Amino acid sequence: MTNRKLEYREIAGNLPYGLKAMYIPKLTNKEKYTKIVDIYGLDLKKELDNEIIPILRPLSDLYRTITHNGEEDIPIVSLAKIAFQYLPDWAIKGNKAVYYNQYGNIEFYYDDRAFKAYRHDEGFLAYINQYHLFDYLHELKIDYRGLIDAGLVISVHDLSENPYK
Repeated sequence: MTNRKLEYREIAGNLPYGLKAMYIPKLTNKEKYTKIVDIYGLDLKKELDNEIIPILRPLSDLYRTITHNGEEDIPIVSLAKIAFQYLPDWAIKGNKAVYYNQYGNIEFYYDDRAFKAYRHDEGFLAYINQYHLFDYLHELKIDYRGLIDAGLVISVHDLSENPYK
């Protein structure tokens, strides 16, 4: 655990996409009960006496099949399709999305807080405009800031039921 506090800017991008939170009211008899709530609907200024812990997906979910808006998705593949709209057929290989063609393979991956692409016949390709990729991470509620590891938010995998399915 850390002494660091969660800052609103660290979850602000997730708010419009139905960010859920563990809501733990502090009752006078010191008993606690929890429920999952949509954080967007809470008046956070009025809720200061209660514990509100956002729920996110871990970064490792980038490379797994998840359910998003009722559809199965492998986020790194979807992100590659967003980044390279003219290349529709991507596959997952380990922690990369890979596009194969007769001219050379392209690998698309997330590393050191940035998305990168590598084309084997040309070398490294930088991907400059990444804001729409991070917008998609916000929509998926994927923790790319390390908030789960810092103990500031809860992983969906720590709950008995995933509220984002």
